[in-house]
Amino acid sequence: MRISALFWTLIVAVAFGHPQEEEEVQLDRRRAMQEAGIIDTILNGYNPNVRPIGNVLYEGFHRPVVVTVDLFIRSLKRVDDMKMQYDLHMTFRQKWRDDRLAYTNEGPDTVTLKDHHKIWIPDTFFLNEEEARRHVLEQPNTLIRVKRDGSVLYSTRLSMTLYCRMLFSALLLHDRCEAKCFQRIFLMSLKRVDDMKMQYDLHMTFRQKWRDDRLAYTNEGPDTVTLKDHHKIWIPDTFFLNEEEARRHVLEQPNTLIRVKRDGSVLYSTRLSMTLYCRMLFSKFPFDNQTCSFSIESYAYSEDDIVYAWDKDTAVKHAEDYAASVLFDITNITLEGGSSKAKQLNYSFIKALFHMQRKFCYYLYQFYIPTTMLVIVSWLAFFLHPSKTTARILIGFGTLALLIIASMLINRDVPKTSYAKAIDVWTGVTLLFVFLSLIETVLVSRLHSAEHECCDALISEPEEQLITPASKWNARKRQKNILCRICALLKGRGGKVDLISRLLFPVVFTVFMLLYFVVCWLLP
Repeated sequence: MRISALFWTLIVAVAFGHPQEEEEVQLDRRRAMQEAGIIDTILNGYNPNVRPIGNVLYEGFHRPVVVTVDLFIRSLKRVDDMKMQYDLHMTFRQKWRDDRLAYTNEGPDTVTLKDHHKIWIPDTFFLNEEEARRHVLEQPNTLIRVKRDGSVLYSTRLSMTLYCRMLFSALLLHDRCEAKCFQRIFLMSLKRVDDMKMQYDLHMTFRQKWRDDRLAYTNEGPDTVTLKDHHKIWIPDTFFLNEEEARRHVLEQPNTLIRVKRDGSVLYSTRLSMTLYCRMLFSKFPFDNQTCSFSIESYAYSEDDIVYAWDKDTAVKHAEDYAASVLFDITNITLEGGSSKAKQLNYSFIKALFHMQRKFCYYLYQFYIPTTMLVIVSWLAFFLHPSKTTARILIGFGTLALLIIASMLINRDVPKTSYAKAIDVWTGVTLLFVFLSLIETVLVSRLHSAEHECCDALISEPEEQLITPASKWNARKRQKNILCRICALLKGRGGKVDLISRLLFPVVFTVFMLLYFVVCWLLP
């Protein structure tokens, strides 16, 4: 039963159809025929090469055709400073009146023409156009619509490259106004300070803020928009005065952020790694404190065009996992600003000063403690018997050689200067102490040898008396008395020198150490 009902319903629908749809189809056919008839009527005898007679008086006798133009800009996507060009993509509309196209036939109020060659069209051209094309996708993107009174709307899509005379002496902001550019730095690392080359490496996020009223917008939507291409807007030509090498980080995409607020405020943020020059003084090395600067300035614009300022007092911050130098600690960061004069122009600049203190522990363990121990080892010779000449001299020469080697090793990583450094004073004094201990060893050995020679002479004297004539006995006696006095004078002198050295050397060296470290730590 259900199948038969559906069958009969289908038969009825096919046989009788839908009256409403049929009427719409018939109406469309009638309208198309009327439009075709109107077009044939208005184009019958029409000459597209003849300008229509204008309907507006101009200076009393001319009747020009008034053509009104409006543009719908779709994009202005490239401005080429080098070629002084810009690209424009738009819908270009022209309106005019041609009484020859007016009609009174029944039908629609407007008719659409397909072929623009059949009617007169203004020979409009663009004075500064260097290259242009009309968009065609299967059919030309062109519309020609004629109203009943002969008014014509001609619309087409165009892409053009236009010439633009540019002046680059002026700032790219309205009326050469002063642009105030705020800077902020977020330090990722300050991990290498090269004393030899007077350089330091900096890895940071560099942020600039300024306002460009041309970027302000009132459209509904988010309060900020993000741009991907930094070439599309004006950006300050900031450079770093003491920069020797720099690079912008790129990982698949450049690490750059451009954010524009509703009022035209721009935030430009990018990641940079730089090698910067830092003038250093090493007179207190390795107790020195260095101050390395980070100077920012505009390359082309003077203070009348751009003024730089730090965003806040805490404009320079560092990350929690900040990677610091292994040889320096940053004790403080101070911010400065001002203007510098060059070629009778003042240029605004800002500067960050990194106050760094050298880590002394490295040099304490690697140099000061080992050299102090070598000096103490050289004193062991004072506790050996004066007869142990070879051992005493080996200790002296050994410690002297090791101290020279230690000084050479540490000086490989120390900058070469024309003035004495604190470490040079320490090296010189320790070498002097070891050298004096070696001199003391030689002196004690010589005193001990002289004492033994005197004793040997006294022992051999009685044997000589047996063979000496009586006439020479008195002279020999006088010589013996002199030798006895010399022996008495030299007896134990070597030991006394050692005893004095055991006390004098440590005391003097301790006094030197106290004075050295106090002066190096406290002297500015």
